[in-house]
Amino acid sequence: MRLTRQAGHYTNPAWSPKGDRIAIAAGSGAELRGQQPEFDPYFEIRWLPSEPPSGGADPVPVTAASPYDALRFHPIPTWSSGGDRIFFEKAIPPSEPGGDAKVDLVSVRLDGTDEQHHLRFVSAEDAVPSPDGAWVAYVSRDDVYVTALPRSGKNPVEVSGEKGAVPVYRLSTEGGGYVGWSDSGRTIVWGTGNTIYRQDLARVREAVLKKALAEKEKEKAGEGKEGDASSAKPEAAKESEIEVPKPTAIPVSLVVQKPRPKGSVVLKNARAITMKGDEVLDKADIVVTGNRIAAIGRSGSVAIPQGAPVIDLGGKTVIPGLVDVHAHLHYSAFEIFPEKKWEYVVNLAYGVTTTHDPSAHSLDVFAEGELVESGDMIGPRIYSSGDVLYGGQQASVYTKVDSLEDAQHAVRRMKSYGVHWLKVYQQPRREQRIWFVEAARQEGVGATMEGAGELHTDLTNMMDGFTGLEHSLPVHIYKDVVTLAARSGTNYTPTLIVSYGGPTAEYYWYQHANPHDDARLRRFTPHEMLDVLGRRRPWYPEEDFHFPTVANGAARVERAGGRVALGAHGQLQGLGAHWEMWAFTVGNGMTPMEALRTATWNGAEALGFGKDLGSLETGKLADLVVIDGDPLADIRQSQKVALTMKDGVLYDASTMAEVWPEKKPLTAFFWQEQAQPADSRTAAAGGP
Repeated sequence: MRLTRQAGHYTNPAWSPKGDRIAIAAGSGAELRGQQPEFDPYFEIRWLPSEPPSGGADPVPVTAASPYDALRFHPIPTWSSGGDRIFFEKAIPPSEPGGDAKVDLVSVRLDGTDEQHHLRFVSAEDAVPSPDGAWVAYVSRDDVYVTALPRSGKNPVEVSGEKGAVPVYRLSTEGGGYVGWSDSGRTIVWGTGNTIYRQDLARVREAVLKKALAEKEKEKAGEGKEGDASSAKPEAAKESEIEVPKPTAIPVSLVVQKPRPKGSVVLKNARAITMKGDEVLDKADIVVTGNRIAAIGRSGSVAIPQGAPVIDLGGKTVIPGLVDVHAHLHYSAFEIFPEKKWEYVVNLAYGVTTTHDPSAHSLDVFAEGELVESGDMIGPRIYSSGDVLYGGQQASVYTKVDSLEDAQHAVRRMKSYGVHWLKVYQQPRREQRIWFVEAARQEGVGATMEGAGELHTDLTNMMDGFTGLEHSLPVHIYKDVVTLAARSGTNYTPTLIVSYGGPTAEYYWYQHANPHDDARLRRFTPHEMLDVLGRRRPWYPEEDFHFPTVANGAARVERAGGRVALGAHGQLQGLGAHWEMWAFTVGNGMTPMEALRTATWNGAEALGFGKDLGSLETGKLADLVVIDGDPLADIRQSQKVALTMKDGVLYDASTMAEVWPEKKPLTAFFWQEQAQPADSRTAAAGGP
């Protein structure tokens, strides 16, 4: 049954108590204005009849709600027990400059009037009242809590995880979201990763009562009196927490067949930079069968499967697929998964076949990565840390860590999402960072970090065993630091494109190139993304650029036996990976071969995929890039990508039409559909 008469940006439907209406959050029409979904300045709470007339109904507007700093981008409407009001969260600005913003649980009538503020949180989303209106289950910093919902007064009641006007009970310690109520309000339900959890509210009440009785017994015995010094210790604070019984866990398993090409294809007469050391085959044949390299060798020395199509690459160069270890691709759309994600497509068009995003929206990145793996979305291989384990003052992702146990809970929470590496950011104390490294080691995941331009933090993090160092060592480094970085085993991704310490490679290449008029970028990138710096950019004297100093340090770390990898930081999707590679060679930096190694083999090894990716060798996954030129002679020719092969599927990089094993065009992006008549959409997207 179709509920809405017109298609639109709709999310988070919620049934009314009687089941006759459905509340939704609706976008303001950013997509219809040619914008990306993440640029929607506000949303509207609306409702629909659950049994609309044929052809659907128009949603009835209730009120507007603005996005705020939370793990959920869209508002979550829920109904009052009587069905005459709708609840949602509303951002409350700081009461004074430099203060903390808050989040209120508010409700309005169905005509948008009589706004009442019920509870005020430091950080919250998914705040859902129980069907009887007595309780509120909510999510804060990726964990689930429940608290009482007092009758509304003149001012909202303050709620805190540690103290406040009403008691708060923590239901999860290792992640949770999408909270709701079941069994007429007797059960709280939430999920994380591939597990659904159920907690009986009566069991929570029993735990609260048990704790209260125990406290009274202590008072009678003369223990834990107010003013007792022992009650201020962290151990005492732990003891005062309510021991809520563990919820019922229901694992959910969904398995689909991963698509693999069938048959073989031959790439013939290409110059092959294999990344097996400095090996270059001036004229090579590569046989790809399924999704792996079946054979590679000098032209004429490799057996050609009978009937396999042959593509002559004379005059072209083949390199392994590019690996971007610091690729920000996911702060977009937020919980709305497009049929095609432009960031994914443009990266493939420039030969990036594997990415790791060390700070991404957890609710999006892992699901979208699975869609790529299942063949439901085109894109490079997607790996990520999810949301960072943050020690700074961003309330929604702040991770409090006062012990190894706290770190273990946080690591398991992120592991349940499917992280490859964790990202530890701005945890102020060294012991906190060490706890994270140890917890990650115990759970079998990597841990990367950044010092935010603080050299002393970067150095101690390398000493303490982090898997990776994101962003640059911000100054000229000498032999002592070079040796430490090389021997620590920590992968160094300097992101020259945004390097600390002075003007960056991003501004250098905007000054020396013209990406705004690049036909491939314009084909796959929303135009407003290119205009900001493509049309107007800062201009620096050549001698003011600092990134060559950082590139020189990275080259010396690499030559001392360390591992340096490429990270384009999402500054300019696709082409930015080439800018980063070129930046390694500016000044007294790397040779073209060394720069190519940072972009291929080193990244694959850093992520732990060296057995399958990073070089052109028999048996490895068929990720490769065909370049119309020789990047060893001129590194800037690397951007002349003619063909991209990812997992054995070959694409025409200029149009992203599939060339093998099938021939099919890339259909238009939604903003191209809005701008063109129907009969021209396929042609604009790369079709015949």
